[in-house]
Amino acid sequence: MAILLDGFEQFSQTDRASQYMRLAGYEIGQASLVGGRKGGSAVSLYRGSMKRAYSFTGQQLTVGFAMQFDKRGPVFGVQSTGQTGYTLAFRIDKDSGLIVLNGVSGYIAPLPNRWYYFEVEMDKAAGTVQLYVNGRPDVSAPLPGTVAGSISMVFNPFDLVQDDFGTRVMDDLYITDSLRLGPLQITTRFPTTAIKTDWQNAGGSNIVAVSPPIDTLDKYIFTGVPDAEDQYKSSKALPDNSPLRFVQLMTLYRKATSDPLSLEVNLDDQRVTISNLPRDWAFRYTPMSAAGYDSTSIVDAQFGVKLKV
Repeated sequence: MAILLDGFEQFSQTDRASQYMRLAGYEIGQASLVGGRKGGSAVSLYRGSMKRAYSFTGQQLTVGFAMQFDKRGPVFGVQSTGQTGYTLAFRIDKDSGLIVLNGVSGYIAPLPNRWYYFEVEMDKAAGTVQLYVNGRPDVSAPLPGTVAGSISMVFNPFDLVQDDFGTRVMDDLYITDSLRLGPLQITTRFPTTAIKTDWQNAGGSNIVAVSPPIDTLDKYIFTGVPDAEDQYKSSKALPDNSPLRFVQLMTLYRKATSDPLSLEVNLDDQRVTISNLPRDWAFRYTPMSAAGYDSTSIVDAQFGVKLKV
């Protein structure tokens, strides 16, 4: 199962949030970072959309995200290559207050200025798209056959209707090539303790260099030494004792040489090699196994990066 998780905290504390979100694969105009659903950060969208490209070649795709809004209107859409407009979309109808998925009305009427968790579950085999709200099914519709191959997932597709002037705030995003996972609460844990610092730093110390706010000009760690390794821990506690279901490492990197290089990222003994490093900065989201971790033991987990030549 492939999965991407994003709580958006890495883009906070900077006036260039949109620029750095593009390095993470988002197509976005001007966005602002505001307070999240349960602390942290969230993306606020007004008269602008947040898009993410995806290759929907499997049988299933689910997109889950938390959202609150000040005015009813468009929430989520899918654009398919070679098609005009939105091949799939749902909105909160401004007249009835109900959720409308590709013309089919549901039963739940979300209220403004409250957080809800939406999951859009697409199943090619069943030929359906089903929308869940806070873990409960609300409305189902036929899945258009054009929702396949290269698609763009669009958050706050404000151009779906005329005269939309609502603000939608997005948080706790997941994208998976499976059926729905249920509502997720995503906590971003930045390094607070350096265990090993073979890499040099530009920006005060290794801890400072790898922590927000992002500054790709003057604040980063670097090395040209094979097998040089930095290891960290984070004292950031999880907000509650809910089961820890998924763990993901997030890395912002580039290479400054034409030589072929790789990075090895790790969570304790789990190690994944990242090859084909780009010459320009890019984020990489690397899933790790959450087996054996809980809200207590994750605080002792060690994570880091090693240069492989």
